[in-house]
Amino acid sequence: MTDQFQKSHKTSQSSEGRESSKGSRQKLAEQLPFDFPLLNSQSFDDFAIGESNMGAVKHLNMWPNWQHHALMIVGPGSCGKTHLVQSFKNLTGGQLLQAENLPEIDVFLSGLNKDRPIAVIDNADKINDEAALFHLFNAIKEAGGWLLLTASKPPQQWDIALPDLSSRLMAVPLVKISPPDEGLLKAVLIKQFSDRQLLVNDAVVKFLITRMERSFEGVMKLVEQVDKSALLKGKNITVPLARDVIKAFEEEYN
Repeated sequence: MTDQFQKSHKTSQSSEGRESSKGSRQKLAEQLPFDFPLLNSQSFDDFAIGESNMGAVKHLNMWPNWQHHALMIVGPGSCGKTHLVQSFKNLTGGQLLQAENLPEIDVFLSGLNKDRPIAVIDNADKINDEAALFHLFNAIKEAGGWLLLTASKPPQQWDIALPDLSSRLMAVPLVKISPPDEGLLKAVLIKQFSDRQLLVNDAVVKFLITRMERSFEGVMKLVEQVDKSALLKGKNITVPLARDVIKAFEEEYN
């Protein structure tokens, strides 16, 4: 697993090189006037690592030698939590569960890998069945397995009515993903364009990185609008086009 995370660290350093090596497929994708499906690769190999998420990566890298059988990653929306847990699930063979629709404990146990019992719950703070999470939490521990949870806020801020569940969640080691630095934002910006199979040059990236909202969610919204604008106008993604998109954003939200 260490090797997987080390590979991912290279992503933030080599995204621009990969971007230019996509070849004719990306050039064609940039030119044709219709939407392409997003790739949204879920692997550690293309996860950009920076100071803001290094702590989460290090803790995942310690698996299976966690000090506790559970780990919680907390961070704002669109910060990469889902990418991390999906990658962890793919690598370890864990069972990915939806917090809003947890299975009955018997159903959960029937689908659990007995040799490597791992459960992954994304957006655990959206839980609507506290008893189900409580039983799942205990079942994983009794099976000698591991539980990975993500949330947008720490459990102290959840509205948990079940005291036993609250106490268990409070005991789970927590690692935070903080707002991204410029280097990480740049890597994510390039990846978002790449996921849409769009080729952009360094001048466009430099222009956007100094003017956009400093959040992952802001990156996603901006790339979506740049993509739409290029399609509607039938133009390549250039600095003038990016300037028009930024201006439209400022007029709408200021």
